[in-house]
Amino acid sequence: MPRIFLIVGARPNFMKMAPLYFALARTRNLMPTIVACVENDVTLGEVCNTLRGVFGEYQASAGI
Repeated sequence: MPRIFLIVGARPNFMKMAPLYFALARTRNLMPTIVACVENDVTLGEVCNTLRGVFGEYQASAGI
């Protein structure tokens, strides 16, 4: 599948996820916004990818 198709195919949910981006920018309680996004057919993966992009992933320390 061409990369451009994946990018264009991902665009429609951006508008459904806009409240999540605004809530992240204002550091508000995210749970009501996440619930609203899921009610508007945003997948859990899309929500997690957005949160991962803002906050990053946990990296466990290698030390004992």
